[in-house]
Amino acid sequence: MALIMFSTIPVPRIMWDNKTIKYVLLSLPLVGFTSGIVWYVFVNIIEFFSLPPFIIVSLVMICPYIFNGFIHANGFMDVNNAILSSKEKEKKLKILKASNVSGFSVLSIMSLFIIVYPSIYYIYSYKEYFLMFIFIPVFSRCFSSLSVYIMNPIFEGGFASVLKKDSGIFHIIFIIIMTIIFACLAYLACSTFAIIIFIIELLTFSLSVLYAYKNFGGISADIMGYTITISEASALLAWAIIVFEGLL
Repeated sequence: MALIMFSTIPVPRIMWDNKTIKYVLLSLPLVGFTSGIVWYVFVNIIEFFSLPPFIIVSLVMICPYIFNGFIHANGFMDVNNAILSSKEKEKKLKILKASNVSGFSVLSIMSLFIIVYPSIYYIYSYKEYFLMFIFIPVFSRCFSSLSVYIMNPIFEGGFASVLKKDSGIFHIIFIIIMTIIFACLAYLACSTFAIIIFIIELLTFSLSVLYAYKNFGGISADIMGYTITISEASALLAWAIIVFEGLL
């Protein structure tokens, strides 16, 4: 069910059970882990092809977006569309719910790619800590799942509301434990660098979700995508700066 919702991976048998939908968010980090593995494998395979560097970097950049069907980028655009409208809260909520494309949403995704592309370029050029491609999508989805369980949904009957229904303290503890496990695995793979990226991703996620809460007063599926997209972009930017400056 989580793969159906949050990825473009073909599922042989589509199973839908309203009784177990409350566990979908618990599987979201595993979807991120799958995305990370696909991303890591793709990065290592594509260098065997004789392609111009800018094409390789473009394909590496777009790989995770294709994996999740651009669903999180869509949320990023919708949230920016509402926030940048500079309207009062009620009108921002209407804009968010309408999900229309505007100049704000287009410019926001262009700005995102302007940051991500050079980040991927330097990461790929220096070829250091490539295993972090696996963990960056995991961390963002751990944080996103946790935010849904902690925060109130904006729209009653909305996607976030459905996923949160009948959840409890068990779900929160489970996600926290999963976050710690993946953080430990990342540390074993990339040492101190992994902890730095984890902290940066956590900080930018926290700031973005608080900023969204200030504007909308809760959480939604679009805000999940918004925070996932921002936290991953910040992790890539930090990664590029670290390898470029030789800080580790």
